[in-house]
Amino acid sequence: MRKILVTFILLFLAGAGTAHAFDADDIEIHGFASTGYLKTDHNNYLLLSENGSFEFNEAGLNVTTFLNDNLRAGMQVFSRDQGDVGNNDIKLDWAFLDYQWKEMLGLRVGRIKTPIGLYNETRDYDMLRTSILLPQGLYNTYYREAMMAYQGAGLYGNLPLAAGGRFGYDLYAGTMEVKSDGIMAKYMSDTELITSSARIDRIFGGRLRWYTPLQGLTLGSSLIQLEMDMEFEGALAPMTMDWSTSNMRFFYLSADYDLGNWTLAAEYHRWKFDYTVFLDMSALELPSPPPMETTTDSESYYVLLSYRLTDWFEVGTYYNVFYNDRDDRDGKTWEQDTGYSDYSAWRKDLAVSARFDITDSWLVKLEAHLMDGAAIVDYSDNPDGFKKEWMLFAIKTTFNF
Repeated sequence: MRKILVTFILLFLAGAGTAHAFDADDIEIHGFASTGYLKTDHNNYLLLSENGSFEFNEAGLNVTTFLNDNLRAGMQVFSRDQGDVGNNDIKLDWAFLDYQWKEMLGLRVGRIKTPIGLYNETRDYDMLRTSILLPQGLYNTYYREAMMAYQGAGLYGNLPLAAGGRFGYDLYAGTMEVKSDGIMAKYMSDTELITSSARIDRIFGGRLRWYTPLQGLTLGSSLIQLEMDMEFEGALAPMTMDWSTSNMRFFYLSADYDLGNWTLAAEYHRWKFDYTVFLDMSALELPSPPPMETTTDSESYYVLLSYRLTDWFEVGTYYNVFYNDRDDRDGKTWEQDTGYSDYSAWRKDLAVSARFDITDSWLVKLEAHLMDGAAIVDYSDNPDGFKKEWMLFAIKTTFNF
């Protein structure tokens, strides 16, 4: 809560230094609250879902205001309960100052939503999409706490192209927050090693969007590079492991076409990094092996289609494929190196969704996923291993204002 108080003070000081007459009408307040249920027939996912769970809740409240004609401020507090993570604790999700000099150039500073792909900045807003879960190969829920926002500064703007439409761009640099007791750290742990600390020291990235002359068609690409270090402690034996990379790179290609009641979207994603692993066995009075250096080159893509049949009913589907290593699509090398089943190296997800808009502010969604492969599944929630073929069912209701 101290961060929230500091943010309010900064916003007040910024507003006090302007000639803009403050008016309550200048403030926009929006929020959302949702609750849901997850059930899988095999493989606990996101929470202990094999038994079915209602611990699938989230809520957010955001405030934005113009401090003068060019300066805008905003912030959001957020909470969630997702199994044993979150427990409805309230945290500052993002908070920023945004100065737009001209349409072609603006500056944001603070804790800012990370401009990645089509959906990262809007991933919490159920009212803006048909599905409950976004394609997880690109918008992994386990990574939300780090990837949702960065702390730093960014430039943005729009460049008109006359008959060629316009380009929108984002350039940014800063750092990201990773909690040692958060869901990302839990996901990075397994049955033998538990995350004890994690940090992302530096990031920089950019996104380019082309709003084409064809109405409704947007093409884009995103790139982000970061430095990351994680330390693990042995779950069964007193040993430690340090995992670090200085060149983790995420690359996205995106296409979105809105035509009347139809939405067609597709994205391609590569995640490549070289990393070093050092295992310290001194607590066991054993010699530590030399540092191991290796490379991971993951790949994912999806195609999404949705259609609004009436004002209150919408249906959608997507097919998402993820490979832990694009050069090891059958998982044979993964099985030899890790001891896990080959099918834990990929995931193919066919999702079908139905959305019911009960009122302008209240909606209900139903969703089913047919899965092949057990990648992007938490090891610590599945100590007895995984099943290759499994299904996930979800229901979620959201109120927003």
